[in-house]
Amino acid sequence: MLSSLQQMLEHRRLWRARDNHIAGSDTVATGWRHLDAALLNAGWPRAALSEILCAQPELAVRLLQPVLAQCTQRKRLLVWVTMPWLPYAPAWQKLGVNLSRVLVVNAPGKNSLWAVEQALRLARGAVVVSSMDQLDLNRSRRLQLAAQAGESMVFLLRPLSALNEANAASVRLQLETHPLGLKISVHKRRGAYALAPFILKTKKTDTRWPARPILPPEISARSQELALSWPLVSATSESVNVWQ
Repeated sequence: MLSSLQQMLEHRRLWRARDNHIAGSDTVATGWRHLDAALLNAGWPRAALSEILCAQPELAVRLLQPVLAQCTQRKRLLVWVTMPWLPYAPAWQKLGVNLSRVLVVNAPGKNSLWAVEQALRLARGAVVVSSMDQLDLNRSRRLQLAAQAGESMVFLLRPLSALNEANAASVRLQLETHPLGLKISVHKRRGAYALAPFILKTKKTDTRWPARPILPPEISARSQELALSWPLVSATSESVNVWQ
């Protein structure tokens, strides 16, 4: 009996709580060493839904900056769907984002969920970032399945109040400000237990991070022009050629 149990452990047929690896699960490095160590298989899960809960959008954009830059440099499409802030092109370029691989989609109301789902399925291998105040379990399952079908990644920015909601996200993180950097609470990482909060330290000499990588909609005409110096489409559920 003990011999059979040992064989199961050696071949990873039996998961142990202290394990931080799941065989066959593909990931993308987050760009943060301590965050990679906290997540299963050392990175953001591919073909999956990840959820970031925070009160300040700058925190989520800061956390995602390395993976967004990495994916666009590898020619993967970054789709920015129905966000209340416009990405500021000059700042993103300084962050290493390939602007030619960025698509900004305006899909108001109920069309937002549809646009995210279509981007995940049709823009194969895409990285989708969207903000959603409300998302029930069934809709989150739809997005998880769409991500799997299109081998795409989706990051949803959610309010802190969403923490009490059940959903199908593979990863759920909560971000807060901290004098040394970002305070992260890992509430969910599929296949393992939650983690106690930890701090991602940022270097004081880090000059690559612009103060305003995103802009509110109420900006000057010149800033608007700079913010929208990449393709912008308006999507509705009746739009059949949005992703062509």
